[in-house]
Amino acid sequence: MECTSKHIRYESAKIKVAFDKYILMHFNVSMVRDLYSRNDQNFFQKVRKMKQILISNKIFYEALKRTRWKECTSVRMVPILCMKCKCYFMAALIYKLRVIQNKKREK
Repeated sequence: MECTSKHIRYESAKIKVAFDKYILMHFNVSMVRDLYSRNDQNFFQKVRKMKQILISNKIFYEALKRTRWKECTSVRMVPILCMKCKCYFMAALIYKLRVIQNKKREK
């Protein structure tokens, strides 16, 4: 993603917006399939870890900053909207609910 982001800066605004959404969807997937599906930390530790990952990883943080409110209208973007509002706990609850949904589907 970092390599592509260097090349994407020369593309149209539409492509840049789509790429930012792509990056944020990867963040969503990594939260659901990795951080929130593990049982090695309690919920509050996971919220702190999620914030740390978001803030320390430039590609995720910059994509979140560039994403406009009106681009967060789909259901999949709700956790992103929560993080834009600094409602990390709410985003974490959504991720945890998605983990539960995935477990039910995979049985």
